[in-house]
Amino acid sequence: MTDATPATKLELQVVSLRAIARHALAELHRAESEGVRLDCESLSIRLGIRHSDARAVLTNLHREGLYDVMRRSLTLAGIAHGLRFAEQELPAPRRAEAARASRAEAAPRGQPPVALALDELPPQSTASAA
Repeated sequence: MTDATPATKLELQVVSLRAIARHALAELHRAESEGVRLDCESLSIRLGIRHSDARAVLTNLHREGLYDVMRRSLTLAGIAHGLRFAEQELPAPRRAEAARASRAEAAPRGQPPVALALDELPPQSTASAA
């Protein structure tokens, strides 16, 4: 069971980075249409994500040819993707944080919210039946 845990965490991180990338493309497109060029810090503030996540997403977008890091602007392909994502309603970029926020609002007063994120679950026992 312990071998599956790192892969699960990696898959969750990839999913959230993909969601963040969609939001980043949409936000970069909106900003460029307003004549503003966003850097890593301003993008993380606008999206409400960690600076390290914003940096990772911008790096990946640059590697894929959708964003030019040196010019801080979308490429032509990035503009097309950004326009498409800007017109769609996108899910929350970080599912765990959105779930925690909704649980915090739904929790009765005076009681802490229930933690259900995978990172917060206690480790499972690996006792094998003999």
